[in-house]
Amino acid sequence: MTTKEAEKEGLSVNLENLHLRSTAESLLQNSTPLLIPDLSLTAEFTQTLPPFPQDQQPIIILDLDDTVWRHVKHLVKAISEASNVPIDMDYYREIGHTRKIPEWQTPEISAIHDQILLNQHSDYLPSVNLAYQDALNTITALKQLNCRLVYLTSRPLETYDLTLKTLALNSLPYAQIKTPPDALQDSTPQADHLYCSPFNTPSGTEYKQTVVNRWLINLDQQGWQGPLIIVDDLLKPFQKIIDQKTFYGISLAGDVNFHAEPYLNETRFPSWPEISQHLFTILSQH
Repeated sequence: MTTKEAEKEGLSVNLENLHLRSTAESLLQNSTPLLIPDLSLTAEFTQTLPPFPQDQQPIIILDLDDTVWRHVKHLVKAISEASNVPIDMDYYREIGHTRKIPEWQTPEISAIHDQILLNQHSDYLPSVNLAYQDALNTITALKQLNCRLVYLTSRPLETYDLTLKTLALNSLPYAQIKTPPDALQDSTPQADHLYCSPFNTPSGTEYKQTVVNRWLINLDQQGWQGPLIIVDDLLKPFQKIIDQKTFYGISLAGDVNFHAEPYLNETRFPSWPEISQHLFTILSQH
């Protein structure tokens, strides 16, 4: 469904107001996905590469916020409105994290911040986002090549159900599991699973690092031969592992890493078409 088609059905589709609960809930109530993939990229990939066999299946671990879709922009806008202490995105980029903005360090605004982040604020729901169309196209093509797609996010467990609905809204593949899967319990990453963080930490750095390191050890013990690729906006959690060159680290340039230099062995791209081409190059070599 396109934006115009959604508007004909009475949905409030204003991309600038995705942070508002009224806009988000109108999108989530629609049974038809708002975005549909362009299959021309799928055809381009599959004409060159056959689907991978299970024992050589590439594993691609995807972050969501500010990787598959833009998110922090709506979070900043929501907190600015709810707190009556507005900041703009240029100022946010100087700071680099919503919890570190000096003007938002009061107990009252910190409480508002966490309510919005956990989807507990009555007016704001910034965990609902629309994917970059090129990200959707790429993920659809990777799925057709029998890549194992996994979502590993720092979003807290409280957002699990809402995030599943957001994946559906975007026509992204996902496993319909009622109880949130635990990445610390799964010995290896499971296809189409959404793994949210059980820890309400600012970055989820240690969580992601522990999970991926454990997965890599278990995969190696099982004799798995495929490449492992991580696509994220911040690859800081994985530096100790990336430096060992045990997997590929790809990042999308954006609001969160605006002033951060790429880490060693990190490949950063300005948009998803470049990420898509790089992924295709990696897969062609395996």
